[in-house]
Amino acid sequence: MIDDDALIAQFRPLERAAVYGSDIRLAVSHALVEHWHERYGWKGDAYVVIPCALGADHRIVPARTGTSAGSGTSAGSHAVDPAVFATDAETSAGSLETSAGSLREDPAVYPETSAGSLREDPAVFGQTDAKVVLVYSGSTAGWQSFDLLKRLLVPLLQQQPRVNVLFLSKPDANNQALKEQFPGRVEVRWARPDEVAGILAGCDHGLLIREDTITNRVASPTKFAEYLAAGLPIIISEHIGDFSAMVREHGLGTVCAADAALPALHSTDAATSARLQAFARQHLTKAAFDDLYQRSLKVLA
Repeated sequence: MIDDDALIAQFRPLERAAVYGSDIRLAVSHALVEHWHERYGWKGDAYVVIPCALGADHRIVPARTGTSAGSGTSAGSHAVDPAVFATDAETSAGSLETSAGSLREDPAVYPETSAGSLREDPAVFGQTDAKVVLVYSGSTAGWQSFDLLKRLLVPLLQQQPRVNVLFLSKPDANNQALKEQFPGRVEVRWARPDEVAGILAGCDHGLLIREDTITNRVASPTKFAEYLAAGLPIIISEHIGDFSAMVREHGLGTVCAADAALPALHSTDAATSARLQAFARQHLTKAAFDDLYQRSLKVLA
């Protein structure tokens, strides 16, 4: 992300020329089209809006079973191998090898097993009953929004003792400091891309917190679709592209204002998980936008 105002100013004439000179414009959000209207006065209709969506190879883990709203998970719910999150388990870039074998090979990640839930294993997040696991998927190193995320998580962890946080990230100064501040309640692990869907499905809420910038106001983060495909309600900032309004309109999670306290969080029940996954399949796959891709290709032919 570019945050140099002088450099951004140099790009604006190029962006304006592209907006006015293109035969077809592919925008990742309606908010981006509105930005073109407001910034450059462009009023055309030769555009398509296709958000960052799930490819045909994305694995949607079947919805969890055996949970109820506000409760912990049962043996039938998605489970994440506790060995992966054990305090002494060493990880390396691109893998999550433990003494129990790789996550890829361990059936505890996948729904057809009855392995115990990560919430129920004290080796994972301590002895807290009915754990609620929030997950952030992506890098936090040098990320300018981490302070914003920290301002959300610190009071949340202080006020809601059932809440735990998993960073699917490489260890860095930011997430390690939070882990040290809340021992046993914050975990940091790195995973291969093919492992992420199974891990997400063992959590309860996805975190998508960003600064209020022009870039974020027109953005379409891929992790939005990934969280929903895993059956996770999303905790999202109030200004992210089209997605914040989508969360409000369709009940996809919680939109949080800057520095506002979150409501009491609960584990995600099976019905909610299934509903969110169905929404992702219907609205956030590349196949759902096939007609718009075809329209763009016809213009370019």
